[in-house]
Amino acid sequence: MVQLSFNPLPFLDSLQQYGDLSYFRMFKIRAFAPNHPDLVREVLTTQRHRLRKLPRDTRAVSQLTGRGILVTEGDEWLRQRRMIQPAFQPRHLASFARPIAEETERMLDRWEPGTIVDMADEMADLTMKMAARMILGVRLDERADLVSGARILSEAFISENRTILRLPDWVPLPHQRRKRWAMALYDQFLRETIAERRLNPHEGDDVLSLLLKAVDVEGDGRGMTDEQARDEAMTLFTAAFHANSMALAFTLYLLTQHADVEEKLLEEIDGASRGSVLGPADLSRLPYTQMVVKESLRLYPPAWALFTREVTEEFELGGYRLRPGNWVMVFPYLLHRNERLFADPTRFDPSRFAPDREQQIPQYGYIPYGGGPRVCIGNTMSSMQLPLILANVLRRCRLRLAHPEQRLRIQASLALRPRGGLPMTIEMREPSKLAPPALQRSSAAE
Repeated sequence: MVQLSFNPLPFLDSLQQYGDLSYFRMFKIRAFAPNHPDLVREVLTTQRHRLRKLPRDTRAVSQLTGRGILVTEGDEWLRQRRMIQPAFQPRHLASFARPIAEETERMLDRWEPGTIVDMADEMADLTMKMAARMILGVRLDERADLVSGARILSEAFISENRTILRLPDWVPLPHQRRKRWAMALYDQFLRETIAERRLNPHEGDDVLSLLLKAVDVEGDGRGMTDEQARDEAMTLFTAAFHANSMALAFTLYLLTQHADVEEKLLEEIDGASRGSVLGPADLSRLPYTQMVVKESLRLYPPAWALFTREVTEEFELGGYRLRPGNWVMVFPYLLHRNERLFADPTRFDPSRFAPDREQQIPQYGYIPYGGGPRVCIGNTMSSMQLPLILANVLRRCRLRLAHPEQRLRIQASLALRPRGGLPMTIEMREPSKLAPPALQRSSAAE
Protein backbone atom coordinates (compact mmCIF):
# COMPACT_ATOMS: atom_id res chain seq x y z
CA MET A 1 0.00 0.00 0.00
CA VAL A 2 2.76 2.43 0.96
CA GLN A 3 4.70 1.86 -2.26
CA LEU A 4 1.60 2.23 -4.45
CA SER A 5 0.65 5.45 -2.68
CA PHE A 6 4.05 7.14 -2.61
CA ASN A 7 6.08 5.50 -5.40
CA PRO A 8 3.48 3.91 -7.67
CA LEU A 9 5.22 3.64 -11.04
CA PRO A 10 8.11 1.39 -9.93
CA PHE A 11 5.52 -0.71 -8.11
CA LEU A 12 3.48 -1.07 -11.30
CA ASP A 13 6.60 -1.94 -13.26
CA SER A 14 7.24 -4.73 -10.76
CA LEU A 15 3.79 -6.20 -11.44
CA GLN A 16 4.75 -7.06 -15.03
CA GLN A 17 6.44 -10.25 -13.77
CA TYR A 18 3.17 -11.61 -12.41
CA GLY A 19 1.38 -12.08 -15.71
CA ASP A 20 -2.25 -11.41 -16.58
CA LEU A 21 -3.58 -10.73 -13.09
CA SER A 22 -1.72 -9.46 -10.04
CA TYR A 23 -2.92 -9.77 -6.48
CA PHE A 24 -1.76 -7.71 -3.52
CA ARG A 25 -3.10 -6.30 -0.28
CA MET A 26 -4.09 -2.72 0.44
CA PHE A 27 -3.95 -2.86 4.22
CA LYS A 28 -6.54 -5.59 4.90
CA ILE A 29 -8.19 -5.34 1.50
CA ARG A 30 -7.49 -7.79 -1.33
CA ALA A 31 -6.74 -5.87 -4.53
CA PHE A 32 -6.44 -7.22 -8.08
CA ALA A 33 -4.78 -5.55 -11.09
CA PRO A 34 -5.60 -7.02 -14.53
CA ASN A 35 -2.82 -6.80 -17.12
CA HIS A 36 -4.46 -8.44 -20.12
CA PRO A 37 -6.91 -6.86 -22.61
CA ASP A 38 -9.51 -9.60 -22.10
CA LEU A 39 -9.52 -9.14 -18.33
CA VAL A 40 -9.67 -5.37 -18.65
CA ARG A 41 -12.63 -5.77 -20.98
CA GLU A 42 -14.40 -7.88 -18.38
CA VAL A 43 -13.88 -5.28 -15.67
CA LEU A 44 -15.01 -2.36 -17.84
CA THR A 45 -17.85 -4.07 -19.69
CA THR A 46 -19.21 -7.55 -18.97
CA GLN A 47 -18.68 -7.49 -15.18
CA ARG A 48 -19.14 -3.78 -14.60
CA HIS A 49 -22.55 -4.27 -12.97
CA ARG A 50 -20.79 -6.27 -10.22
CA LEU A 51 -18.46 -3.40 -9.44
CA ARG A 52 -18.79 0.20 -8.30
CA LYS A 53 -16.33 3.05 -8.16
CA LEU A 54 -14.72 3.23 -4.75
CA PRO A 55 -16.72 5.74 -2.68
CA ARG A 56 -13.55 7.03 -1.06
CA ASP A 57 -12.27 8.19 -4.48
CA THR A 58 -15.54 9.57 -5.77
CA ARG A 59 -16.05 11.64 -2.62
CA ALA A 60 -12.74 13.42 -3.23
CA VAL A 61 -13.67 14.24 -6.82
CA SER A 62 -17.24 15.26 -6.03
CA GLN A 63 -16.02 18.01 -3.69
CA LEU A 64 -15.16 19.92 -6.85
CA THR A 65 -17.40 18.49 -9.54
CA GLY A 66 -20.53 17.65 -7.58
CA ARG A 67 -22.54 14.78 -9.03
CA GLY A 68 -21.04 14.86 -12.50
CA ILE A 69 -20.64 11.81 -14.74
CA LEU A 70 -17.25 10.97 -13.22
CA VAL A 71 -18.83 9.91 -9.95
CA THR A 72 -22.43 8.90 -10.65
CA GLU A 73 -23.56 5.32 -11.22
CA GLY A 74 -26.47 3.39 -12.70
CA ASP A 75 -29.51 5.14 -14.14
CA GLU A 76 -28.37 8.56 -12.93
CA TRP A 77 -25.10 8.24 -14.87
CA LEU A 78 -26.82 6.83 -17.96
CA ARG A 79 -29.30 9.71 -18.13
CA GLN A 80 -26.57 12.33 -17.82
CA ARG A 81 -24.40 10.57 -20.39
CA ARG A 82 -27.26 10.54 -22.90
CA MET A 83 -27.74 14.28 -22.57
CA ILE A 84 -24.03 15.18 -22.67
CA GLN A 85 -22.99 12.98 -25.60
CA PRO A 86 -24.56 15.14 -28.37
CA ALA A 87 -22.33 18.08 -27.36
CA PHE A 88 -19.32 16.07 -28.52
CA GLN A 89 -20.66 15.03 -31.91
CA PRO A 90 -18.54 15.98 -34.97
CA ARG A 91 -20.85 18.83 -36.01
CA HIS A 92 -20.09 20.59 -32.73
CA LEU A 93 -16.39 19.72 -32.58
CA ALA A 94 -15.74 21.83 -35.69
CA SER A 95 -16.76 24.94 -33.72
CA PHE A 96 -13.85 24.36 -31.33
CA ALA A 97 -11.29 25.04 -34.07
CA ARG A 98 -11.22 28.78 -33.44
CA PRO A 99 -10.42 28.60 -29.69
CA ILE A 100 -7.71 26.01 -30.34
CA ALA A 101 -6.03 28.11 -33.02
CA GLU A 102 -6.42 31.49 -31.36
CA GLU A 103 -5.22 30.47 -27.91
CA THR A 104 -2.23 28.59 -29.34
CA GLU A 105 -1.23 31.59 -31.46
CA ARG A 106 -1.56 33.94 -28.48
CA MET A 107 0.80 31.74 -26.49
CA LEU A 108 3.31 31.55 -29.33
CA ASP A 109 3.18 35.32 -29.88
CA ARG A 110 4.09 35.75 -26.22
CA TRP A 111 7.13 33.48 -26.44
CA GLU A 112 10.53 35.07 -27.10
CA PRO A 113 13.41 33.20 -28.77
CA GLY A 114 16.10 32.14 -26.34
CA THR A 115 13.88 32.42 -23.28
CA ILE A 116 13.19 29.54 -20.92
CA VAL A 117 9.64 28.53 -20.04
CA ASP A 118 8.25 25.73 -17.91
CA MET A 119 6.48 23.68 -20.57
CA ALA A 120 4.28 21.88 -18.05
CA ASP A 121 2.95 25.23 -16.79
CA GLU A 122 2.62 26.65 -20.31
CA MET A 123 0.60 23.71 -21.54
CA ALA A 124 -1.59 23.81 -18.43
CA ASP A 125 -2.28 27.51 -18.98
CA LEU A 126 -3.00 26.97 -22.69
CA THR A 127 -5.39 24.04 -22.31
CA MET A 128 -7.12 25.76 -19.39
CA LYS A 129 -7.93 28.77 -21.56
CA MET A 130 -9.09 26.54 -24.39
CA ALA A 131 -11.31 24.50 -22.08
CA ALA A 132 -12.84 27.65 -20.60
CA ARG A 133 -13.87 28.82 -24.07
CA MET A 134 -14.99 25.43 -25.39
CA ILE A 135 -16.77 24.20 -22.27
CA LEU A 136 -17.86 27.34 -20.41
CA GLY A 137 -17.92 29.97 -23.16
CA VAL A 138 -15.69 32.43 -21.29
CA ARG A 139 -12.33 33.99 -22.12
CA LEU A 140 -10.07 33.62 -19.11
CA ASP A 141 -7.92 36.54 -20.26
CA GLU A 142 -10.87 38.70 -19.24
CA ARG A 143 -11.18 37.01 -15.81
CA ALA A 144 -7.85 36.83 -13.98
CA ASP A 145 -9.66 35.60 -10.88
CA LEU A 146 -10.95 32.54 -12.75
CA VAL A 147 -7.40 31.75 -13.95
CA SER A 148 -6.12 31.85 -10.37
CA GLY A 149 -9.06 29.81 -9.18
CA ALA A 150 -8.56 27.11 -11.81
CA ARG A 151 -4.90 26.76 -10.88
CA ILE A 152 -5.74 26.45 -7.19
CA LEU A 153 -8.41 23.83 -7.86
CA SER A 154 -6.08 21.89 -10.13
CA GLU A 155 -3.40 21.81 -7.45
CA ALA A 156 -5.92 20.73 -4.83
CA PHE A 157 -7.33 18.06 -7.13
CA ILE A 158 -3.83 16.68 -7.71
CA SER A 159 -2.66 16.73 -4.10
CA GLU A 160 -5.83 15.31 -2.55
CA ASN A 161 -6.96 12.66 -5.00
CA ARG A 162 -4.50 9.99 -3.88
CA THR A 163 -3.65 11.21 -0.42
CA ILE A 164 -4.23 8.53 2.20
CA LEU A 165 -5.26 10.99 4.92
CA ARG A 166 -7.49 13.85 3.76
CA LEU A 167 -8.10 16.77 6.06
CA PRO A 168 -11.62 18.22 6.29
CA ASP A 169 -12.16 21.38 4.26
CA TRP A 170 -12.89 23.38 7.39
CA VAL A 171 -9.34 22.96 8.74
CA PRO A 172 -7.94 26.55 8.78
CA LEU A 173 -4.78 25.91 6.76
CA PRO A 174 -3.70 28.30 3.97
CA HIS A 175 -4.15 25.79 1.13
CA GLN A 176 -7.60 24.85 2.44
CA ARG A 177 -8.65 28.51 2.51
CA ARG A 178 -7.43 28.96 -1.06
CA LYS A 179 -9.33 25.88 -2.16
CA ARG A 180 -12.56 27.07 -0.50
CA TRP A 181 -12.18 30.48 -2.16
CA ALA A 182 -11.64 28.92 -5.59
CA MET A 183 -14.57 26.52 -5.23
CA ALA A 184 -16.87 29.35 -4.17
CA LEU A 185 -15.64 31.49 -7.07
CA TYR A 186 -16.41 28.87 -9.70
CA ASP A 187 -19.67 27.89 -8.08
CA GLN A 188 -20.88 31.49 -8.16
CA PHE A 189 -19.64 32.03 -11.72
CA LEU A 190 -21.35 28.92 -13.04
CA ARG A 191 -24.63 29.57 -11.25
CA GLU A 192 -24.74 33.18 -12.48
CA THR A 193 -23.85 32.10 -16.04
CA ILE A 194 -26.52 29.39 -16.05
CA ALA A 195 -29.16 31.78 -14.69
CA GLU A 196 -28.29 34.40 -17.32
CA ARG A 197 -28.48 31.87 -20.16
CA ARG A 198 -31.78 30.52 -18.91
CA LEU A 199 -33.20 34.06 -19.11
CA ASN A 200 -31.49 34.89 -22.41
CA PRO A 201 -31.06 31.69 -24.43
CA HIS A 202 -28.56 32.00 -27.27
CA GLU A 203 -27.09 29.76 -29.92
CA GLY A 204 -23.67 29.44 -28.33
CA ASP A 205 -21.39 26.64 -29.44
CA ASP A 206 -19.80 26.10 -26.04
CA VAL A 207 -20.66 22.89 -24.23
CA LEU A 208 -22.48 24.61 -21.35
CA SER A 209 -24.92 26.21 -23.81
CA LEU A 210 -25.54 22.82 -25.39
CA LEU A 211 -26.10 21.21 -21.99
CA LEU A 212 -28.75 23.77 -21.10
CA LYS A 213 -30.63 22.89 -24.28
CA ALA A 214 -30.22 19.11 -23.91
CA VAL A 215 -33.27 16.90 -23.45
CA ASP A 216 -33.35 13.24 -22.44
CA VAL A 217 -35.34 12.11 -25.48
CA GLU A 218 -34.75 8.43 -24.72
CA GLY A 219 -35.87 8.76 -21.11
CA ASP A 220 -38.18 11.16 -19.29
CA GLY A 221 -38.09 13.87 -21.95
CA ARG A 222 -36.81 16.48 -19.51
CA GLY A 223 -33.66 18.54 -19.57
CA MET A 224 -30.98 19.15 -16.96
CA THR A 225 -31.64 21.05 -13.77
CA ASP A 226 -29.39 24.02 -13.05
CA GLU A 227 -27.58 21.90 -10.46
CA GLN A 228 -26.92 19.11 -12.94
CA ALA A 229 -25.69 21.56 -15.58
CA ARG A 230 -23.37 23.16 -13.03
CA ASP A 231 -21.90 19.80 -11.99
CA GLU A 232 -21.41 18.52 -15.55
CA ALA A 233 -19.87 21.78 -16.76
CA MET A 234 -17.38 21.76 -13.87
CA THR A 235 -16.57 18.09 -14.47
CA LEU A 236 -15.97 18.59 -18.19
CA PHE A 237 -13.97 21.80 -17.71
CA THR A 238 -11.64 20.21 -15.17
CA ALA A 239 -11.14 17.04 -17.19
CA ALA A 240 -10.68 18.89 -20.49
CA PHE A 241 -7.57 20.82 -19.49
CA HIS A 242 -6.01 18.71 -16.77
CA ALA A 243 -5.10 15.58 -18.73
CA ASN A 244 -4.50 17.29 -22.09
CA SER A 245 -1.91 19.64 -20.66
CA MET A 246 0.22 16.82 -19.32
CA ALA A 247 -0.14 14.79 -22.53
CA LEU A 248 1.31 17.72 -24.47
CA ALA A 249 4.11 18.32 -21.97
CA PHE A 250 5.25 14.69 -22.14
CA THR A 251 5.04 14.67 -25.94
CA LEU A 252 7.22 17.77 -26.23
CA TYR A 253 9.71 16.22 -23.80
CA LEU A 254 9.90 13.00 -25.83
CA LEU A 255 10.63 14.98 -28.99
CA THR A 256 13.65 16.59 -27.31
CA GLN A 257 15.02 13.07 -26.78
CA HIS A 258 14.33 11.70 -30.27
CA ALA A 259 15.70 13.93 -33.01
CA ASP A 260 14.75 11.48 -35.77
CA VAL A 261 11.10 11.56 -34.76
CA GLU A 262 11.16 15.35 -34.47
CA GLU A 263 12.63 15.79 -37.96
CA LYS A 264 10.05 13.52 -39.54
CA LEU A 265 7.32 15.32 -37.64
CA LEU A 266 8.49 18.77 -38.73
CA GLU A 267 8.62 17.66 -42.34
CA GLU A 268 5.00 16.53 -42.18
CA ILE A 269 3.85 19.68 -40.39
CA ASP A 270 5.56 22.00 -42.89
CA GLY A 271 4.04 20.11 -45.79
CA ALA A 272 0.57 20.17 -44.28
CA SER A 273 0.56 23.79 -43.11
CA ARG A 274 2.03 25.53 -46.16
CA GLY A 275 2.59 28.46 -43.83
CA SER A 276 -0.93 28.54 -42.40
CA VAL A 277 -2.42 27.73 -39.01
CA LEU A 278 -3.64 24.14 -39.00
CA GLY A 279 -7.25 23.25 -38.25
CA PRO A 280 -9.47 20.16 -38.06
CA ALA A 281 -9.66 19.89 -41.86
CA ASP A 282 -5.88 19.35 -41.89
CA LEU A 283 -5.87 16.30 -39.59
CA SER A 284 -5.94 13.94 -42.57
CA ARG A 285 -2.60 15.46 -43.64
CA LEU A 286 -1.09 14.88 -40.18
CA PRO A 287 -1.04 11.07 -39.80
CA TYR A 288 2.45 10.95 -38.29
CA THR A 289 1.59 13.75 -35.85
CA GLN A 290 -1.34 11.67 -34.62
CA MET A 291 0.93 8.61 -34.32
CA VAL A 292 3.36 10.62 -32.18
CA VAL A 293 0.56 11.72 -29.86
CA LYS A 294 -0.78 8.17 -29.53
CA GLU A 295 2.64 6.78 -28.69
CA SER A 296 3.20 9.50 -26.09
CA LEU A 297 -0.17 8.61 -24.53
CA ARG A 298 0.93 4.98 -24.47
CA LEU A 299 4.15 5.67 -22.57
CA TYR A 300 2.79 8.40 -20.31
CA PRO A 301 -1.01 8.13 -20.10
CA PRO A 302 -2.11 11.10 -17.96
CA ALA A 303 -4.93 8.91 -16.64
CA TRP A 304 -2.40 6.33 -15.47
CA ALA A 305 -4.92 4.72 -13.10
CA LEU A 306 -8.67 4.45 -13.57
CA PHE A 307 -10.99 4.81 -10.61
CA THR A 308 -10.60 1.89 -8.24
CA ARG A 309 -13.59 -0.47 -8.42
CA GLU A 310 -15.05 -2.23 -5.40
CA VAL A 311 -16.63 -5.64 -5.89
CA THR A 312 -20.32 -5.65 -4.93
CA GLU A 313 -21.25 -9.12 -6.21
CA GLU A 314 -19.03 -12.21 -6.40
CA PHE A 315 -17.59 -13.19 -9.79
CA GLU A 316 -14.55 -14.87 -11.34
CA LEU A 317 -11.74 -12.98 -13.04
CA GLY A 318 -8.72 -14.69 -14.57
CA GLY A 319 -9.24 -17.83 -12.51
CA TYR A 320 -9.61 -15.96 -9.20
CA ARG A 321 -12.84 -15.69 -7.24
CA LEU A 322 -13.46 -12.02 -6.41
CA ARG A 323 -15.72 -11.38 -3.44
CA PRO A 324 -17.61 -8.32 -2.19
CA GLY A 325 -15.22 -5.80 -0.66
CA ASN A 326 -12.29 -6.77 -2.93
CA TRP A 327 -10.83 -4.01 -5.07
CA VAL A 328 -10.07 -4.09 -8.79
CA MET A 329 -7.54 -1.56 -10.07
CA VAL A 330 -7.07 -0.96 -13.80
CA PHE A 331 -3.81 0.78 -14.65
CA PRO A 332 -3.39 1.97 -18.27
CA TYR A 333 0.28 2.61 -17.39
CA LEU A 334 0.72 -1.07 -16.53
CA LEU A 335 -1.15 -2.34 -19.58
CA HIS A 336 0.63 -0.02 -22.01
CA ARG A 337 4.04 -1.33 -20.92
CA ASN A 338 3.16 -5.01 -21.24
CA GLU A 339 5.85 -6.51 -23.49
CA ARG A 340 3.39 -9.16 -24.68
CA LEU A 341 1.39 -6.35 -26.26
CA PHE A 342 4.17 -3.92 -27.18
CA ALA A 343 7.65 -5.11 -28.11
CA ASP A 344 10.39 -3.21 -26.27
CA PRO A 345 7.62 -1.35 -24.42
CA THR A 346 9.70 1.45 -22.89
CA ARG A 347 10.96 2.61 -26.31
CA PHE A 348 9.33 5.63 -27.92
CA ASP A 349 8.24 4.34 -31.33
CA PRO A 350 5.36 6.19 -33.07
CA SER A 351 5.37 3.60 -35.89
CA ARG A 352 3.49 1.29 -33.50
CA PHE A 353 0.44 3.31 -34.52
CA ALA A 354 0.94 3.13 -38.27
CA PRO A 355 -2.41 1.94 -39.69
CA ASP A 356 -1.27 -1.64 -40.39
CA ARG A 357 0.37 -2.04 -36.97
CA GLU A 358 -2.29 -0.26 -34.93
CA GLN A 359 -4.85 -2.79 -36.12
CA GLN A 360 -2.78 -5.50 -34.42
CA ILE A 361 -3.16 -3.93 -30.96
CA PRO A 362 -5.92 -5.87 -29.15
CA GLN A 363 -9.02 -3.98 -28.15
CA TYR A 364 -8.59 -2.90 -24.52
CA GLY A 365 -4.81 -3.22 -24.92
CA TYR A 366 -4.49 0.54 -25.35
CA ILE A 367 -6.85 2.60 -23.18
CA PRO A 368 -5.55 6.17 -22.64
CA TYR A 369 -9.16 7.33 -22.32
CA GLY A 370 -10.45 4.31 -20.43
CA GLY A 371 -12.86 1.93 -22.12
CA GLY A 372 -16.30 0.43 -22.21
CA PRO A 373 -19.52 2.41 -21.71
CA ARG A 374 -17.67 4.81 -19.39
CA VAL A 375 -14.91 5.68 -21.83
CA CYS A 376 -13.97 9.37 -21.53
CA ILE A 377 -16.77 11.36 -23.15
CA GLY A 378 -14.28 13.94 -24.44
CA ASN A 379 -11.98 11.47 -26.19
CA THR A 380 -12.95 12.69 -29.66
CA MET A 381 -12.31 16.30 -28.66
CA SER A 382 -8.93 15.36 -27.21
CA SER A 383 -8.00 13.33 -30.28
CA MET A 384 -8.56 16.45 -32.38
CA GLN A 385 -7.08 18.96 -29.96
CA LEU A 386 -3.76 17.33 -29.08
CA PRO A 387 -2.30 16.84 -32.60
CA LEU A 388 -3.48 20.30 -33.69
CA ILE A 389 -1.84 22.04 -30.74
CA LEU A 390 1.36 20.04 -31.22
CA ALA A 391 1.47 20.79 -34.95
CA ASN A 392 0.79 24.51 -34.54
CA VAL A 393 3.45 24.87 -31.83
CA LEU A 394 6.11 23.08 -33.89
CA ARG A 395 5.11 24.97 -37.03
CA ARG A 396 6.62 28.08 -35.46
CA CYS A 397 9.29 26.91 -33.04
CA ARG A 398 11.46 24.11 -31.72
CA LEU A 399 11.93 23.35 -28.05
CA ARG A 400 15.02 22.15 -26.23
CA LEU A 401 15.55 21.14 -22.62
CA ALA A 402 16.97 24.12 -20.78
CA HIS A 403 19.20 21.69 -18.89
CA PRO A 404 20.09 18.84 -21.31
CA GLU A 405 21.29 16.69 -18.46
CA GLN A 406 17.90 16.92 -16.78
CA ARG A 407 16.38 13.53 -16.11
CA LEU A 408 12.63 13.18 -16.35
CA ARG A 409 11.03 12.63 -12.96
CA ILE A 410 7.36 11.79 -12.81
CA GLN A 411 4.76 12.55 -10.18
CA ALA A 412 1.80 10.17 -10.25
CA SER A 413 -1.17 11.77 -8.56
CA LEU A 414 -4.49 12.42 -10.26
CA ALA A 415 -2.60 12.50 -13.57
CA LEU A 416 0.99 11.76 -14.51
CA ARG A 417 2.95 15.00 -14.52
CA PRO A 418 6.63 16.00 -14.63
CA ARG A 419 7.93 16.44 -11.12
CA GLY A 420 9.63 19.81 -10.80
CA GLY A 421 8.38 21.05 -14.15
CA LEU A 422 9.89 20.91 -17.64
CA PRO A 423 12.06 24.00 -18.30
CA MET A 424 12.61 24.36 -22.06
CA THR A 425 14.39 26.88 -24.26
CA ILE A 426 12.46 28.34 -27.18
CA GLU A 427 14.05 28.33 -30.63
CA MET A 428 12.14 30.03 -33.40
CA ARG A 429 12.11 28.20 -36.72
CA GLU A 430 13.28 29.53 -40.08
CA PRO A 431 11.24 32.60 -41.11
CA SER A 432 10.81 31.18 -44.62
CA LYS A 433 8.69 28.39 -43.17
CA LEU A 434 6.30 30.70 -41.39
CA ALA A 435 3.26 32.41 -42.80
CA PRO A 436 2.89 36.20 -42.85
CA PRO A 437 0.94 37.39 -39.78
CA ALA A 438 -2.14 38.23 -41.85
CA LEU A 439 -2.26 34.72 -43.28
CA GLN A 440 -1.79 33.16 -39.87
CA ARG A 441 -4.68 35.13 -38.38
CA SER A 442 -7.05 34.57 -41.28
CA SER A 443 -6.51 30.81 -41.32
CA ALA A 444 -7.14 30.61 -37.57
CA ALA A 445 -10.76 31.43 -38.21
CA GLU A 446 -11.33 28.61 -40.68
